[in-house]
Amino acid sequence: MMTLASPDARASPATQAQQAAQPSAPGMQVDREEILQWILDLKDCNKRENALLELSKKRDSVPELPIWLWYSFGTMAALLQEVIAIYPAIMPANLTAAQSNRVCNALALMQCVASHKDTRGPFLQAHIPLYLYPFLHTTKTSRSFEYLRLTSLGVIGALVKTDEKEGKMVMKLSRDPSSRLLKHVIRCYSRLSDNPRAQQALRQCLPDQLKDETFKAILDEDKSSRHWLRSLMNNLARYE
Repeated sequence: MMTLASPDARASPATQAQQAAQPSAPGMQVDREEILQWILDLKDCNKRENALLELSKKRDSVPELPIWLWYSFGTMAALLQEVIAIYPAIMPANLTAAQSNRVCNALALMQCVASHKDTRGPFLQAHIPLYLYPFLHTTKTSRSFEYLRLTSLGVIGALVKTDEKEGKMVMKLSRDPSSRLLKHVIRCYSRLSDNPRAQQALRQCLPDQLKDETFKAILDEDKSSRHWLRSLMNNLARYE
């Protein structure tokens, strides 16, 4: 069994938790039975917090982890419970560092599933990213909320880092329009555009279909989507 390094005792509690959640170096020896036991522990409310922390640290060291997480009974439901349990803490905004770190460990495991070629499709088809959108809409600038937003964006980013057909979502929408899906896509781009570094990338890679009149008919009927698209374009134009 491997010995885990302790986080810096001089750091703040929030920083200690983030240090502890850093993934192990790829190739580091792991105990397969230990990993499987932690996955089982996710379904036990009394053991879940520790299991989330340990699995998030090992996520880059176990190639099979996404498969085990997705196809083991009740595991994804347990991760979703962690996500939903935080909703009351974001409105009104009273999210603590401990709460943020715990849910971010769950999100890190979701990102692991979203990154794998064999689980990315089922993950997307199950509409799990929809549960993360409330986190992207938060505006509080405390470290706990920033950490939550960035980790949520990491899950969504894992879904689009692919050459599969699902990675061309906007192009697909232009051929088979869906107002609901378009709204979610625009919201994601809009939230990304709040980050200065993301703005630079979006100026280069934002789909042309969002800049021309491809979706005019849908946008004319959807005030919310128009608002998010306008916000996106304003952000991209602000510092050009």
